[in-house]
Amino acid sequence: MERIQELLDAASDPGSENQLTLTNVKGWLSEYMEMRAEEDDRFPGEAGANHWDLIAADYDTSKEALFIAAYFSAGRVTFLAGRGPVIEVQDFAQETYPDNPDDVLDALTSRFNTGERWITDADSIITWAES
Repeated sequence: MERIQELLDAASDPGSENQLTLTNVKGWLSEYMEMRAEEDDRFPGEAGANHWDLIAADYDTSKEALFIAAYFSAGRVTFLAGRGPVIEVQDFAQETYPDNPDDVLDALTSRFNTGERWITDADSIITWAES
């Protein structure tokens, strides 16, 4: 997924060890989609609802965390990469994210240094992550 690499490259701080690779992103997406499928089986009323997740490289707390978020909606996935203070990115991912998944990408953009968004079809991302 060349476009995901471009998003990561644009958001990264070359002098930081807080980096994400395509392998990191692929593994995260694969695990997330497997977990999401299990949740859809357990809670069928939630199947098909918009959802999101985020992975962050936050190894060096003296540097900004590099993150990429994936927002799933209506058969599409929107990716957004960015950077922000480690504690703030962790807090967002664990506690202060918006209740409505539809607001997550805008909230990330308003709180952190982010780049452009990339929208693609979910099926191609699922196929890539599972390959």
